[in-house]
Amino acid sequence: MTTYSRILVGVDGSNEAEAAFRRAAKMAASDGAVLGIAFVADIRRIVPLIDYEQTFIHKARSYGEELVGIYENEAKKAGVQDVETFIQFGTPKSTFVKKNPS
Repeated sequence: MTTYSRILVGVDGSNEAEAAFRRAAKMAASDGAVLGIAFVADIRRIVPLIDYEQTFIHKARSYGEELVGIYENEAKKAGVQDVETFIQFGTPKSTFVKKNPS
């Protein structure tokens, strides 16, 4: 059976992300792995709305901080010893690849 030392999961408030988080937390707890919890605000949607950009960034950062904080607490309750959180802006696909190049 494969043992993981680092696991990265993206969260966005969706049911799918919730299910992915639950599985990742269970794996991290059983393997003693570091669990990275990431929220990526997709900036592609606001490019034409420059005036709205700063408001969006502030709201997205606040939402992301709250969301990853909730998941961080849940991970610790599930027995994960080492949790890292990330809040980034960009496209989720490229951001996750850059965050975890291996």
